[in-house]
Amino acid sequence: MTRILAAILMAILTTTAVAAGERPPPASWALERDTLADIRQLDTLRYDALDLEAIAAEDAGREAMGQPPRFAIPRETSVRTADAGRWEVDGDTAIWRIAVSAEEAVLLNFGFDDVFLPEGARLYVYSPKAADEQSMAPPGVIGPYGSEINKPHGEFWTPNLRGNEAVIEFNVPVERQDELRFRIKQVSQGYRGFGGTALSYHQNKRQGNYDGKQACETTGGARSGACNQDVACLSEEDPWNDPVRSVGAYTVSGTDTCTGSLVNNTANDQRMLFVTASHCIGESDPPSMVVYWNYEWPTCRRPGDSEGTDTNPPDPNESTSGATWLAATPSPFSGCSTPGECSDVTLTELDGTPDEEWDLHWSGWDRRPPPTACAQGPGDETDGLCASIHHPAVDEKRITFVAEDMESGNIASAQGIHWHPYWHPDPPELPNMPDGGDIPPAVTEPGSSGSPLYSADQRFVGVLSGGPAFCGATGEDLSDFYGGLWHAWDGTGTETTRMKDHLDPVGNEPDFIEGIDGAGFTIAPEETSLSQCGFDDIVLNVDVNQSGDFADPVTLSSTGLPGGVGSGFSTNPVTPPGSTQLTLDSLSQAGTGSFQFDLEGSGGGFDQTVQMSVALSDDTPGAATITAPGDGALGVSTNPTITWDAADQGVDYILEIAEDAAFTQVVYSATVQGTSHQADAGLDTSASYYLRIRASNDCGDGDWSPTVEFTTESLPGDCPSGTQATSLLTEDFDDASLPSGWSTDGSVGSATWVPSTAQTESGSHSVFAENIDSESDQRLASPAVSLPNDATSLFLTFHNWQDIESADPGCYDGGFLEISTDGGGSWSQVTDADIQVRAYDGDIDGGFGNPLGGNPGWCGDPRDAWERYSVDLSNWAGEDVSFRWRFGTDSSISQYGWHVDSVEVKACEAAQPIIFEDRFEGAAAR
Repeated sequence: MTRILAAILMAILTTTAVAAGERPPPASWALERDTLADIRQLDTLRYDALDLEAIAAEDAGREAMGQPPRFAIPRETSVRTADAGRWEVDGDTAIWRIAVSAEEAVLLNFGFDDVFLPEGARLYVYSPKAADEQSMAPPGVIGPYGSEINKPHGEFWTPNLRGNEAVIEFNVPVERQDELRFRIKQVSQGYRGFGGTALSYHQNKRQGNYDGKQACETTGGARSGACNQDVACLSEEDPWNDPVRSVGAYTVSGTDTCTGSLVNNTANDQRMLFVTASHCIGESDPPSMVVYWNYEWPTCRRPGDSEGTDTNPPDPNESTSGATWLAATPSPFSGCSTPGECSDVTLTELDGTPDEEWDLHWSGWDRRPPPTACAQGPGDETDGLCASIHHPAVDEKRITFVAEDMESGNIASAQGIHWHPYWHPDPPELPNMPDGGDIPPAVTEPGSSGSPLYSADQRFVGVLSGGPAFCGATGEDLSDFYGGLWHAWDGTGTETTRMKDHLDPVGNEPDFIEGIDGAGFTIAPEETSLSQCGFDDIVLNVDVNQSGDFADPVTLSSTGLPGGVGSGFSTNPVTPPGSTQLTLDSLSQAGTGSFQFDLEGSGGGFDQTVQMSVALSDDTPGAATITAPGDGALGVSTNPTITWDAADQGVDYILEIAEDAAFTQVVYSATVQGTSHQADAGLDTSASYYLRIRASNDCGDGDWSPTVEFTTESLPGDCPSGTQATSLLTEDFDDASLPSGWSTDGSVGSATWVPSTAQTESGSHSVFAENIDSESDQRLASPAVSLPNDATSLFLTFHNWQDIESADPGCYDGGFLEISTDGGGSWSQVTDADIQVRAYDGDIDGGFGNPLGGNPGWCGDPRDAWERYSVDLSNWAGEDVSFRWRFGTDSSISQYGWHVDSVEVKACEAAQPIIFEDRFEGAAAR
């Protein structure tokens, strides 16, 4: 209740400088001048209004297919102090400022990279209004941030600032001005969410998270449904108040948003482990995460009342910026090749140390598989209920209860690895609810993705992938699907897919643990992976940090060292915050090679273990030997898995893939440990490559392995071996308008093909036809292409992404491809006989006025996200041809639509024999 009252007071006092004593104001505010007039004279990054009608259509499609909700559009930039902005000096402080203005924006945030703030430097982001009023009250001022934001990844992303104008200000001690380093790489122009929506933004979105079939007009397209229950409805004594403090809404790359939660680990060390859904975040995204804590409505609104859709923005200064990716299982919505592996769980570690006033909680977890018991206690009590805590539509935190035992279920490409909770059809009357009528069933919504599902013991068991639930749903639709921790615990058996390495650092593999909060300590060695050439003593700094008011002595020890190797600490025990030095001696007793040991700490009822590794060498390593792919291998994957035999004293391995045997055209390189690596950048199909590997250690690099040549797999539409490809037409649609020569002439209906950023196979845009709920014939014609008569093969390839209303059998709405040989005077449909990938899905129904009714067409959902379609053009050799993509919709039911990208027409011609490449054949011998 204390925190609820504090939130109410904060809302009342938004025009006062309540926090001014806690946070020093920007130095520029002390300059004697008219603040607003001065800001108007600053260099300003200006951005025009967004096309919110097009963005709303894209958002509806993105959310229908399980992508995280988008709330802002990225505006790429590159600004350093040398490029723009104003430097001024006030006493001992150097001040740099720049202004930002984005027309009609409801919020702004900023992405920085190459960040280094020297000691004493501060970063602020604030509104001109806050500067004019000299008020540090939230939410008008974000910061200050200091050198604590300097991270190895070099990035820093700010929370959202409300409004369409901002000032970015750095304050630096004059003597350290030259040390300041940063680049503004992105301005995110927000149009919805976090308590605001642009007036002209109206999203026609489906009911249901990702599987819903109905459509409804949602004014503003941002607010969550009134059926959801505020967490403030819980009584003060309710045990669900603990996991509530674990959950946060977060943003990714300044544009997308989901939900996640803190989880405990067996070391009970308050490590900032934050779990969410893989479909929300990729491996490279965590540095751009910003997590908002305690983002809640301060009082309980009765579910079902209209006031339940009111919004209140979070305090941007109660947030955590930046994280490190730890492990993930695949998303069921894309790239899911094995249905039993795609549990959609991602684990990250947030940067920094939380403010103890945020009162966070690290939830316990339970890794046991379904079923699990959920049942309501007596009366309206929450005892025995299971629940999810989440941020629907990135609004305030809500709680949704489960009263029936939970089994496993399937969603998208995943099978048997998701929890399937059915939401409580008659939710309990919670103590803090205002009087009123019946309480509607609460659900989840887009924005809730990644949120935690808890057992009746308030232990985390899974993350939200999606499902059909929506306010007003009943029966099967009143349910969702959560990727199970029971699967993600071991993942697919690798360090990058299993959660247990981080949730169980002690290694005793319990079935479940409880949550923690309050005081504690952490052990932080400056490195956990050590290596050196020779056997000199290793001396390592170890910090012992505190959380809360923990102040008990911590006794350190090292266990599991090889026989004869000694260890000692310069100070032991250590009272946090404090530090010591760990010395490892007699390392010659271990010999060359690697070993592991545990660095342990114990005190005040807490224990922590950090796993350490040491690699010792006394000479440069021997040569590695590649075992796969074999020399001369054919049909190798474009993301090949490379294996090799370990080299003597090898620690790291450097591998290179090149297009030539001399390795002057290296296309992929990596430095890894172990003896296996899967290339994470796709190689070209039907192409020859050269591979080599060498071992490295602290004594130096070994020799390169013998070179291996291999050829990647061929796909339909690739030129066969012994031929070379000549591109006759390529188009990636990388512009905001249709390319020259492309036309939508002849289209009928209110929508037609337009460039889109919602789905792209390559570059920044694809071309898109919307699946509207009225009759249309949307046409996209290419320029003419001359097909040679003497080519070995001729192909058209393009990449396709579709979510088009299908029938059973056939299609209600659908598209197909046409070809013309007379400059567009007449067109004929390309038939299945010439289509290599993929055949039409069935005939288009003509019963609802679809102008393409009766023709075979493509329809349905994406089978594997983007697909590469191929058409054999041999029957049109020697002709000048044009292609036309044609999409027809009927008078009923809208769905998403059709994206096309990466169009190419190519001729395969016999390769010139190598013997003639010297061009001597037409000259006299020399």
